[in-house]
Amino acid sequence: MKVIEFRRENFRALAAVHTTTGLAASLGYRQPSFISQMIGPNPTRDITEKSARGYEKKLGLEDGFLDRPPLNNGSSIPMEKTVKAFSSAQIQKINDMLVEVIQLVGSSLQSEEITLPPSRFADLLTLAVGDAMEHNCAPRESQIKQMVKLLKN
Repeated sequence: MKVIEFRRENFRALAAVHTTTGLAASLGYRQPSFISQMIGPNPTRDITEKSARGYEKKLGLEDGFLDRPPLNNGSSIPMEKTVKAFSSAQIQKINDMLVEVIQLVGSSLQSEEITLPPSRFADLLTLAVGDAMEHNCAPRESQIKQMVKLLKN
């Protein structure tokens, strides 16, 4: 692998931990599309030397960290290093969003009188959280209700 591939794989690992939206916000981008152009399945942008150093600085990683060969788990980034990518305010916003999603899913299931096995409930929560993350950590009650109604059919 070349350094450019190391950067991409390590950046993908950061996005897997923090979501593309969260990573974009931590780096000062309003939309995650720029990040997706670098790490998506068919990347159209490379992570340059200058960009890599800037990202490392903003994320609290040491210089050259993204250039390291990925470890067996696909990333050279230890979990304790990735936590620095979020501020305490961002963590609180995500926690609040998670609580709201769980409450909305639970109340929607209850009002539709639907009981789900744990794995299906987890899948529904994953979809609802993903939707909320795509909308700036704002759960969309109408979207959650629509997903739950689809389970009735």
